[in-house]
Amino acid sequence: DILLDLAQNSEARTRALVLSAGGEQMGDDPEVTRLMIQEMRDGGAEQASSLAWALSRSGRPEARHALIDALREGSRQTGSVVASALAQSAGPDVWAALSEVARDAKSPARAAALQGLISSGAPDALAVAKNALLGDDEGLAGTAAWGLATVESPAAREILRGAAKAGNPNVRSAAIRALAQSGRSEDVDTLASLVGADDALV
Repeated sequence: DILLDLAQNSEARTRALVLSAGGEQMGDDPEVTRLMIQEMRDGGAEQASSLAWALSRSGRPEARHALIDALREGSRQTGSVVASALAQSAGPDVWAALSEVARDAKSPARAAALQGLISSGAPDALAVAKNALLGDDEGLAGTAAWGLATVESPAAREILRGAAKAGNPNVRSAAIRALAQSGRSEDVDTLASLVGADDALV
C-alpha cells in the first residue's frame, strides 16, 4: 500500500500527517493503528494532537486503549487533546479513565480530564465536577465551573447556583463568572440576589 509505505519511510512530521489524514482510508490494518499509536507516543505535541483525534475516529479498541494509557501517563502538553479525543468515544472504560485522572491531584492532565469527563456526559461527571468546584484547587475550580456552565442540565445549574453563594471566595468567584458568561436568562435571579447582597465578585 502506497500510503502505508509513505508513512513507514517518511520523516516524523510527514509521517504524522500521512497517518492522521490517511488512517481512516487505510481501514482496519493493525499495522496502521500500531504506527499511529507509536507516532502519537514518540512524536512531538503537534503530531500527538493530530494522531489522537485520528485514533479516536478509528474506533478500534486498541486505539482507544492507547489513548486511555496516554491520558493516565499524564502530560500537560498533550493531555488536553487526548482527553478531548477520548470524550468523543463514550463508554465505561473511557469514562472510568477520565474520572480517575480528573480525581488525581498529582496528574498534570487533571484539568483536561475533568473537562473531557464533563463534555463526555459520563454518569459521574457532575459529581466529580462538583467536588472539583468546591475543592481547594482554584484553577481546577474554574475548569469545573466553565464545564458545568456548558451542560444543559438543571442539576449542573443548581451546582453552580449553590457554589455562587459559597463561603469560599474562590469557589464563589468561579461560579459567578461562569453563570454570568453563560448568559442564560434563568441565572439572572441568582446573580441579582448576589448584587442585592452587595457581593463584590459580581
